[in-house]
Amino acid sequence: MHALLTNPLYAGKLRHKTDLYDGEHERIIDPEVFQKVQARLQHNCRSGGTEVRNRYGSLLKRLLYCKACGTR
Repeated sequence: MHALLTNPLYAGKLRHKTDLYDGEHERIIDPEVFQKVQARLQHNCRSGGTEVRNRYGSLLKRLLYCKACGTR
């Protein structure tokens, strides 16, 4: 799913290494919508690390252990 949301091909662009170029093909989605999705993905996955993403703390912290080494 992530590959579909981040593929610039759907917005009429082609990627070569790190550069984006206008393609000759017809776009499937509006470039503005594509940019909004990219901004949302960037905000959701890189906004504070595990502390923010795990807002309830480690619920199973003292319950689960590695069978091989005994660590949590």
